Amino acid sequence: MFSMQLLVPFLFFILGGTQNTSNITHIGIFDGNDTDIRDAPYQASLHMDNQFIGGAVIVTDRHVITLGTFGWILINRTRYIAHILAGSNEVDSGDVHLVKSVALHPSYVYPSNDYNIAVLELLKPLEFSDRIKPIKIAKNPPEEGVVGFVTGWGLTKKSSTYSKTLKGAETSFKCWYDCAEDYKKFLHVLTDRMICTSERLSTVCNGDQGGPIVVGNHLVGIASDWYSCGRFQLADVFVNVANGIVSGHLAKVADKTRRQNLIVGGDVIDINKVPYQAGLILKNQYFCGASIISETFAITAAHCIVFFFQKSAYGHEHIYLRAGSNYTDKNGVLVPVKNSICHPKFNMDTYDYDICIIELSESLNFSQSIQPVEIANVEPEGGEIGRISGWGTLSENGKSPDTLQSVWISVTNKTYCNEAYEKISPVTDRMFCAGTEGKDSCQGDSGGGLVVDGQLMGVISTGFGCGAKNYPGVYTSVGHPDIRKYIMEVANV
Repeated sequence: MFSMQLLVPFLFFILGGTQNTSNITHIGIFDGNDTDIRDAPYQASLHMDNQFIGGAVIVTDRHVITLGTFGWILINRTRYIAHILAGSNEVDSGDVHLVKSVALHPSYVYPSNDYNIAVLELLKPLEFSDRIKPIKIAKNPPEEGVVGFVTGWGLTKKSSTYSKTLKGAETSFKCWYDCAEDYKKFLHVLTDRMICTSERLSTVCNGDQGGPIVVGNHLVGIASDWYSCGRFQLADVFVNVANGIVSGHLAKVADKTRRQNLIVGGDVIDINKVPYQAGLILKNQYFCGASIISETFAITAAHCIVFFFQKSAYGHEHIYLRAGSNYTDKNGVLVPVKNSICHPKFNMDTYDYDICIIELSESLNFSQSIQPVEIANVEPEGGEIGRISGWGTLSENGKSPDTLQSVWISVTNKTYCNEAYEKISPVTDRMFCAGTEGKDSCQGDSGGGLVVDGQLMGVISTGFGCGAKNYPGVYTSVGHPDIRKYIMEVANV
């Protein structure tokens, strides 16, 4: 529900356009060369739904590191699907790996550039090859004059859009004290958690943030939000990963094996009590919820489906629906998806008309654990109590659960809903809000249903945070005439 511009704070916007840049020599990613991923197999691209937002660095088979800025945004946009692409020169292709959890450095405070690091845990392990490999983290920061290698898909000198292919370039490191003095003029304070490269070899631009700078075979820095795109005689700033802030933080994250529950404030529930609940599976990975509405159709959120088909090589043949199980990875039945018909007016920016019909290749056999849910013909009123269920996370940076969970929540009145989101993104007529502080849907619950008195009233869509104070969850209203008509026309129910 937020504009992607929030992800890309241009330093030259902050600094203004007053300095003479005509004599600056800039090479690098901003004006660099095509680079084969085999020369930087640790490089990955980070995506939110179908949008590229920056770089990430592979450090284990289950972990990548990126900017804390991105980690904070992923945590606070919990209903969006985050993933990395690895092993490709192209920004929009490669092996897809869903992000399972986000761990910010405990000392990071958004939008600061200090301790600006996050560790992302992947849902499934990476398969290493000559195109996908982890990189070791340096123990000591680079000295002045040492040459580093930077890679990324950020803006280039010749284009105002992200590079389609991976770029790379060499640059040298600048004296920390000189860099700190330069940034002090712009009221930016450098700490020892930061390192700088020469302003004469400016390499970093919008879209490169979160990506690596490497010396030899070791990662020494992560491109930060402070960069100049070659427009100012000002150094690019990187997060200093060699001073222990990454290795120590990564060790703590990697050592956590504890499994957490899912829906915020919820409890374990048996599928027999919510037999309409289903999960969408891509290459053995659960990614969204769905509600069974007939033997051959289910309902989910449009953003769950659009994500895959706009920016990946996957087709319907890779997606399955699991029904009749308390789990996402076993039991019940696994049915291939034949087709998806998302509402033609779905808007990825506003999440208006966030609804999609899933057509199955085989008919479901109804049983105690597999049943359709009746679709409401009216919209819910404020104060009505409904049930949500799913396999999403319990908290904003938590892990996915082992078993199905559920919670009862109340529908909020339209005025409160509108006021809560008026400064973030408008709540349209086809949306309503539900949930209270401590009780809400969360990451991974998208596409699941809100059921009131046995009728499907809403599809889990978006929101701000998970169970956050003053920010209820946002749902697509299936009883709204526009949505109800679409469901009837497509699924005839």
